[in-house]
Parts: sequence; C-alpha cells; structure tokens
Amino acid sequence: MKPRHTPTYKASDYPEDILVGYVGDFDVYIDFTDPCESEGAVTVVAARPRNRGSHNFDVYSVRANTLEVLGTPDLHLDLHHMCLLYALCVEQGILDEGKDHGHT
Repeated sequence: MKPRHTPTYKASDYPEDILVGYVGDFDVYIDFTDPCESEGAVTVVAARPRNRGSHNFDVYSVRANTLEVLGTPDLHLDLHHMCLLYALCVEQGILDEGKDHGHT
C-alpha cells in the first residue's frame, strides 16, 4: 500500500503513523502508540485542503470507542466516508464494533 497524498505536515516527524487503508479519496494513517492520553490517533489525508483551512489532513483521537476530531476540521468527511472510516478503524482493532459507546 502506498500513500496517494502528501500531507501538509512533515510526515517524517510522525514515524509512528502507519498507512492502513483508503477511505474514498482519503489516505488513512493510524498511530497505535499515540502519546496524547488517548487510545490511538487516526489521521485522514486528502489531496488538498477541502474547506477553508490550509491543511489537507484531520487528526482524530480515539476515546471511549469513538473518534473525536482534534482542533478545527480542515476536511469535510460526509456520512458515507465517516462510516467507512469507522469500519476501517474496527478492522484495524482501534475501535470495537460491539463495545458500548457510553450512550444509555
């Protein structure tokens, strides 16, 4: 598997990021050893910025079996792409499909 897009951050600064798949036109990386007190980090990279932001990526923290975007999103992932992203995270073992998400 090869990256299709070059992120607007210096990828060499994040050697823990592993390309795990594609979600539509997005490349998806997972850091299974994320140090920011979460259960991992998921980075989604596009060919170019999709909103008004100047970055072509968004980072999601994995907390309580959900994805929480860090900061202000620069990309627009529609519902279809978010479902595919969740499915990829379940496939990679970073989310648990059968686990309660804290809802009652």
